[in-house]
Amino acid sequence: MTKEERLHSRKPEEPLEMVDKDRKTESTSKYPKLTIYFKPAAKSKLDALGALTGLPAWRIIDLAFERYLASIPEEDRTVIDVITKRKQEKELEAGSPLRRAAVATV
Repeated sequence: MTKEERLHSRKPEEPLEMVDKDRKTESTSKYPKLTIYFKPAAKSKLDALGALTGLPAWRIIDLAFERYLASIPEEDRTVIDVITKRKQEKELEAGSPLRRAAVATV
């Protein structure tokens, strides 16, 4: 079975947002790097999910993180948004790589 056939043979209850329909490549070289440790079983499942969906591990984790944030109470999301905004403002003031990227896009 080809990857395309696997993607189109998904069960209705499976999360469709895991399938990147546009298949656009995204340059991640300017993203901050994050190193994490996984239990071997979790890493195997992440690899299997990547093989099944054709998505890179970072994209799967990013989607799961966004879904988790959407599931927490609104007041907690508000606190997270305030903390995130403060951190971004400090990085922009300090002339971090984030600032250079923001200036380059203007």
